[in-house]
Amino acid sequence: MSAPRLVEAHCALCGDAGSRPHLERDGFQVVRCEDCGLRFVNPRLDESALDAEYNDQRASPTPYYLETAPEDRQTFLDRLRRLERYRAPGDLLDLGCGPGTMLAAAAERGWRPVGVDLNRTSIQHAADQGLEAHAGLFPHPALAGRSFDAVTMNDFIEHVPDPVGILREVRATLRPGGLAFLTTPDAGSLVARLTGASWLHLKPREHLNYFDRAGVRSLAAQAGLEVVWLGAMGRRRSLRIVRDRLQGYSRLVGAVTGALLPEAFAARTHLPINLGDEVGLIARRPTDA
Repeated sequence: MSAPRLVEAHCALCGDAGSRPHLERDGFQVVRCEDCGLRFVNPRLDESALDAEYNDQRASPTPYYLETAPEDRQTFLDRLRRLERYRAPGDLLDLGCGPGTMLAAAAERGWRPVGVDLNRTSIQHAADQGLEAHAGLFPHPALAGRSFDAVTMNDFIEHVPDPVGILREVRATLRPGGLAFLTTPDAGSLVARLTGASWLHLKPREHLNYFDRAGVRSLAAQAGLEVVWLGAMGRRRSLRIVRDRLQGYSRLVGAVTGALLPEAFAARTHLPINLGDEVGLIARRPTDA
């Protein structure tokens, strides 16, 4: 197998070329911008290599998201309820929609959803469920001329090479007063700082940029969006997933947890989990813009 194609990167928030080594994992170097502090992978996989990662099911694999769909549905319903505190259901665009779990949850709550994702297998699964979803990059030609009341990005923005450019495109597709909602790993969190290179969100083949809360605020501001809410974002997870994640930090803790939790019980029991290492944002396109 040939070596992956790599490209050099500058800071996606401030454009500064100066950086210093931060962490290393899986043969990739994560650096920290000397100006604004953004952590990012440099060098990183190029666009064609990234496309192969998703469509060969090495990154964000469709089978995993189908397996976690029951708890993901509950997570997305929770997040939609938070979004609806600020905007009634209307037209919704979900970026990084995967196999359509968020789209189905949004439709269940009265939204009119459409999704975009790079993973063609995931998009086919969503389409097979009767959901409108398009394979490719955003902005997508199938959405030309359309506007939305909300754009959601669950664990999406860390995957894109140009997050500021994407947020500006999101702002352009929002109607005045429309909302952008995103979640992303919080690189400034206590969990991230304590676990270092073992942090479970550190996935340098696919997670290209690592934001802290100040970085998320800067991202919104540069896109011309007004922050409505910013805070720690949790999710629903089965006890089985929690057990498997614990093994990533400590084999002993994982083994003990596995011995105490029968497989069937662990798989069907869902819990709200919030370790404080993911941040959520709701930001509004100004009504006068």
